[in-house]
Amino acid sequence: MCHEWGHALDHFLYDCSHDFQNGSLAFLSSGKSIGNILPAIIKEKIQAVLDACKQGKVARVINVENAYSRKWYFYGGVIDSYDVFKGNISNILESHHTSLCRKLDTLSGATKTRMERKIEKEFEKTAQMLAAYHYKKTGEKLSEIPYQVKGSVYFDTAIQLDKKRTKKYWSTNHEMFARAFEAYVESALLDQEHRNDYLVCDTYSFVYPLGEQREYLNRSIKSLMEVAVPYIINSIQGVGNNEL
Repeated sequence: MCHEWGHALDHFLYDCSHDFQNGSLAFLSSGKSIGNILPAIIKEKIQAVLDACKQGKVARVINVENAYSRKWYFYGGVIDSYDVFKGNISNILESHHTSLCRKLDTLSGATKTRMERKIEKEFEKTAQMLAAYHYKKTGEKLSEIPYQVKGSVYFDTAIQLDKKRTKKYWSTNHEMFARAFEAYVESALLDQEHRNDYLVCDTYSFVYPLGEQREYLNRSIKSLMEVAVPYIINSIQGVGNNEL
C-alpha cells in the first residue's frame, strides 16, 4: 500500500504546483513542467530525496577475457592516457566512463536510450582494447578490470534491471521515489517495534535502498514529509500558501 501512497503523494504535489488547473497526470519527482504554486522548499526537499537515491559510487567489473584473441589497432584518447595514468587501467576506465556519461546527459528521450546502448557496446570494446594494450606493455593478462562509476548502488541496480526491459521502469524517478518511500515507512515502523504487512513489507531486498544509503534516504524523506504534510493539510483546509 505504501508504494501506491508514495505515487499518490508525488502526483498530488505535482497537481498542487499547478493549483489543480493543468489537467495533466504527472509526478513532481519527474522534474518536468512543474508549476509555480508549490513552495520552493518542497521542490528542494524532493530534489534532495532524488539526489539521495542516485548519488554515490558503485564498484563494477568488466570481463576482458576475449581481448587477447584478436588483433588490435591501438588508437584513441584511452590509449593516449595510458602513460598519463601511469598504467592504472581502472582509473583510465573510470575517466572514460565519466566522459561518456557527460555526453549522455546532453540527450533525452529515445535518442538518449539509443545512445546508451551504443555507448555500452563501445565501452566494452574500449575496455578490451585497453586490456590488450596493457598486456602488450606489461605482459600481464587480465581477465577482468575493476572500476568505479558515479551513482548509488540503489540507482545502479535499477539501471541493470531496466536493461532487461523494453523501456525504463525501475530507474525512473517516480518508481525510485515510491520504493524509497516504502523503505522509509518500514524503517519507521521497525524503529517503533511495529510491523504492518498491509502497509509495507519486504523492503530489505536488493531492489530497495540498503545500508547507509537507506538511512540517508530515510532522513531525506522525513525532512520532505515535515514540510509536505502541513502544506497538504493547509491546502485541503483552504489555508493560504504563504502559511508554509
